[in-house]
Amino acid sequence: METIMDGVSLMFLGMGAVFLFLVIMVIIISLTAKLLAPYSHVLEVKAATPRPQKKSADKLDKDLISAILLAVQMHKNK
Repeated sequence: METIMDGVSLMFLGMGAVFLFLVIMVIIISLTAKLLAPYSHVLEVKAATPRPQKKSADKLDKDLISAILLAVQMHKNK
């Protein structure tokens, strides 16, 4: 029975250590966010401009569709 109680106390000690670590981590993250709030304009990520699509992509799509249709027809004819 003593080993079970030792195991339970060790379990609570471990869970307490993890909980304490998580609480400290949340506090540090909150403080860091408050300290860096005045510098948020520097840290902003600029949105990437969308690339114009190439005209060859349309032709590729039409070729791909026609190849798929031809393959389906050949499969049905077998």
